[in-house]
Amino acid sequence: MKWYGILFLFALAVVTANLTVAMRSPDLAATQTGPRLFETMPAQKQTAAVLQDLSGELPDKPFLLVFFAAECPYCKMFHAVLKEVSKDIPVVGVLVRPDKRGVLAAQLKEAGQPYYTVLKDVSGAWSRAFRISGVPEVFFVDAYKTPVARYEGAFEARKYKEVLRAQLLDMMNGGDHASSP
Repeated sequence: MKWYGILFLFALAVVTANLTVAMRSPDLAATQTGPRLFETMPAQKQTAAVLQDLSGELPDKPFLLVFFAAECPYCKMFHAVLKEVSKDIPVVGVLVRPDKRGVLAAQLKEAGQPYYTVLKDVSGAWSRAFRISGVPEVFFVDAYKTPVARYEGAFEARKYKEVLRAQLLDMMNGGDHASSP
């Protein structure tokens, strides 16, 4: 096989791999099927057990559980959106990495407190139980302390107002309008 044949096969493999990744991309899927919503999630014993252990520190009504890191730039931008969200539903924060430099305290002082409470996942056990792959990651938890929907990543204030707010309020009132994965 000549060198240009090998080059053609290599280029074909690269294009195929990129198309496969692009087709699995949540952003591409969102443009094809409409706005991305909270996705329903199957019941998991480990997540329910974590929340039951923490029940004294959690709200007695539905809430959002937000895994974040103090030094994460996306989490910092998301902070302002969470202030808006917290007017509708309590927001419980889970700090996934130690905040050795006091970044979180400075952020809360500067931008205000959106959290009902902030829990610290020092050992990483909660992140593992919830299968956190990155931050921020948001879970809708029902009144029975069961996580029923998740949203991976941050969302903008406009998207919250236009799309997600109605979905959250519906889920808070007992509806089930989370999208299926």
